[in-house]
Amino acid sequence: ESQRLDGLLQMFAPGDHHIDGVLIPDFNLHFICAAEQYLLHSGDEETIEYIFPAIQRALQWFARQIGPNGLLVDLPYWHFIEWANVGRRGESATVNAMYVGALRAAAALADALDSRRVAKRYRAAAARVASSLVQRHWSAGRGAYVDSVDPITGCQDDRISQHANAAMIYWEIAPPDRWAQI
Repeated sequence: ESQRLDGLLQMFAPGDHHIDGVLIPDFNLHFICAAEQYLLHSGDEETIEYIFPAIQRALQWFARQIGPNGLLVDLPYWHFIEWANVGRRGESATVNAMYVGALRAAAALADALDSRRVAKRYRAAAARVASSLVQRHWSAGRGAYVDSVDPITGCQDDRISQHANAAMIYWEIAPPDRWAQI
């Protein structure tokens, strides 16, 4: 009930979100991943069918934030990411990894709703983002993924966080042969 016309969900409802609500894009990604977990543990396809259009509208908002390298770039609003000291500018590894996880979760939800074409589209989008993320954020010399990359110059940020690298492993974006090194 807190979804805006552009597809982004406000951070809470009910409340004054229609007047002056705070927007946290990563909460939308958590919501989508939580919906998949909810279905896995409850089997409640009826609720998923009810909320799936909102999930699709939220993912459309994120799709409009894709930059020239196939990654989310400079998302507006507050990037909460659990107060973590991670890179948020340019192409953020943490946010893009969460986006891959949300796209994969949405694909699983679409499968549960017998929407094969939608599931296929989300899996393809997740694969594109994951591939670009692996290529652009890997620092071979440091053996880890950097937090952010400038979308124009391709320059990698100096910051390497546990959050970004854990997300790359958690959502199985990083190749498994890199996990020990990470």
